[in-house]
Amino acid sequence: MRLNNPYIPLAILFATAAALFVGGSRLARRVETVRVARDREPLIRSAEAIQTELGRLEHLYESHLQQIARDLPADDDYKAITLCRWVTGIRQASIFARARPGAPKTYTAGLDGQSQAPLPSPLLEPPKHTLLPGTWFLVPGEITNAPVSESGWLDAPGRPLCYWYSRAREIVLLTLNPSGVAQSMNEWLRGWLELNPYSSDPAGGFDEMLGPQGVVLRATGKKISGRQPDFVLPIRTRFGAWQLLAWDGWETRSYYHLPTLALATALSIFIGLLGLGVFVQQRRAIHLAEQRVSFINRVSHELRTPLTNILLNIDLAVESLESEPSRAVGRLALVQEEGRRLSRLIENVLTFSRREQGRLQLKPGRYNPADIVRSVIRQFEPTLKRRSIEVTARDLSETPCLLDADAFTQILTNLVSNVEKYAPRGRLEIVMKLEGGRLILVISDSGPGIPAKEADRIFQPFHRIDRSIREGVTGTGLGLTIARDLAGRMSGTLRLLPTATGASFQLDLPADADQNT
Repeated sequence: MRLNNPYIPLAILFATAAALFVGGSRLARRVETVRVARDREPLIRSAEAIQTELGRLEHLYESHLQQIARDLPADDDYKAITLCRWVTGIRQASIFARARPGAPKTYTAGLDGQSQAPLPSPLLEPPKHTLLPGTWFLVPGEITNAPVSESGWLDAPGRPLCYWYSRAREIVLLTLNPSGVAQSMNEWLRGWLELNPYSSDPAGGFDEMLGPQGVVLRATGKKISGRQPDFVLPIRTRFGAWQLLAWDGWETRSYYHLPTLALATALSIFIGLLGLGVFVQQRRAIHLAEQRVSFINRVSHELRTPLTNILLNIDLAVESLESEPSRAVGRLALVQEEGRRLSRLIENVLTFSRREQGRLQLKPGRYNPADIVRSVIRQFEPTLKRRSIEVTARDLSETPCLLDADAFTQILTNLVSNVEKYAPRGRLEIVMKLEGGRLILVISDSGPGIPAKEADRIFQPFHRIDRSIREGVTGTGLGLTIARDLAGRMSGTLRLLPTATGASFQLDLPADADQNT
C-alpha cells in the first residue's frame, strides 16, 4: 500500500468519528421498561366461547353415557364390555337389581386402558364384613327409588366420578376416569382452537391455553420466562379445570440526553467532514499529478509518432527523387498528411492548455459554414481515401452564420479525425440544416459504435473506451473534450445520438446569437 493512499486518513478519521458518535450515543441513552396493559375484553369473550364449547362437549358426553346405560345388557357380558368400550373414560360398569339391592353385577376388565389403578366397588348398603378402606364406596340409597329414565352424577368428595341411570328393573352406575375424558376433550379443543383463535394478537404480550394437568393447548406471542401471568380466566367442568392465561406486553423505551447527543453528533460530523475534505483534496492532487504525467507521456508519444513518420518519409522521398519521382511524390503526400496530423495535435494541446488556464477566447464573425465543412473534408481527403472511407456531405447551408471559424473548424476536425481513426473502410456522412435560427450539424459513421454507458464519459479529458474498439489507435483523449467545450462556449451543444450501428454526433449552434467568450 502506498504511503500517499488517500483512503488511509479517510478511514482513520471516519473510524474516529464513528467511535465518537457511538460512544456519545451510548452515554446519552437512557432505557426504561414499561408494562403495556392489554384489552381484557377479547380474552373474556374468548373464555366464554371456550366455556360454551366445553359445556357442549360435556353435554354430548353425557348423552353418550345415557345411551350406554340405557342399552347395557345384564345377561351378555361380551356385549356389555364391547358397548362400554365405545365411549372414552368408562372404567367400570355396575348394574344394581331393584328387587335385590345387594352386590351389583360389575364389568371392569379392559374398559379403560388408561387407568391401571384398582377401582373401589360401589355398594348400596354398608358391607356386613369389614373391608379394606378404599376398596368400596357407598352409593346414596335414594337413587334406588329414582323414577325410570332418571339419571344423574355422583361426584361427591371421597367417591370416584360416577354417572347413574335408572331403568325399569335396574340401576346402572358407570364409574368414569375424568383424566381420560379430559384428554379427549383436550384433543378436540386443540383442533377447535386452530379454527377459533381464542384471542386477538397479543401485541407484545403472551397468551396460553392450558388443559387439566397443565397440558398446553395453544400459545400465542412471546413468553418471558420467570413472569407470572397478569390475567387468569379459569374454565371449570366436571372433568377438570382449564385455564386461559394472559401476560401483558412489556415495552423497552429509550430516550436520549439531548445536549450530550447533540455534542457527540456535532463532533462526529465535523471529524467526518474533515476526513472527507482531506480525502477529496488528496484524491484531487493525486489525480491531477497522474493526469499531468499521463498527459505529458501521451503528448510526447503522439508528437513523436508523426515526427518520426515525417523524417522517415522525407528520407525515402530523397532516395527515390531521381529514380522514381512518382514514388517520391507519394512520400511527400504522406509527409503532408503527417504534418497536418501533427498540427492538429499541437492545436488540441494548445487549446486544452488555454482552456485550463482560463485564457481561451473566441472571435466570432460571419462565415459560410458550408465552406468550413468542405475545407475540413479537403484537409482529410488523402487520409480518408487511403483508409477507404466514403464521404457524403449534403444539405450544406450556404447562408453566412455568426460563429467562431477556428473553433468550428477544430470541432469538425476532431469529429472527422475520430471517424478516420475508428471507421476504416466505412462511410462518413455529414448533414447540415439551418432552422429556427440554429445551425445543426450531424456527423455519422459506420464504425464499431460507442456503448451507451460511455455516452457521457467519452467527453471527459483523457478518457478512452475499451481496448477492443481502440486497438491500434493512438490519441491524447482530448478531441471530444475540446469539441464539447468549444461548442458550449459558442452557446451550443455537442452530444452523441443513439444509433443502431456506428456513431453519430450532433452539433447544435446558434446561427445568429452573439458568442460567449
